[in-house]
Amino acid sequence: MLKLAALAVCAALLAVMLRKEKREFALLLELGCCVVILAAALNAGRQIIAGLRGFADQGALAGTDAAVLLKGAGICIVTEICAALCRESGNAAVGEVLVFAGRCMTVLLALPLMERAVRLVLVYCG
Repeated sequence: MLKLAALAVCAALLAVMLRKEKREFALLLELGCCVVILAAALNAGRQIIAGLRGFADQGALAGTDAAVLLKGAGICIVTEICAALCRESGNAAVGEVLVFAGRCMTVLLALPLMERAVRLVLVYCG
């Protein structure tokens, strides 16, 4: 993680210097840095998927529930990265609308889980 943090800081400093002369190169540098960090994070993602599969195999988590969790995490990650890139390129409004759309998509994705949770509560309490 320390190497990724150092990469991010170096890329940020280089982007600040590049932004003065060539704003588009700074954005490309930031995008490249994001790709490298995301590639490194895929290993953690594999471990998370393995853990969720273990829960599903034990019956503690349905396979569809694990899929919803992973899709929701994916939506959040992609939304935040793209919104940050929009903000960096001077399109803060587009970035904020993207974040709102990502939140809406995540809630929409989670609606079946929330419905089942409410039904469980009603069964046990009602």
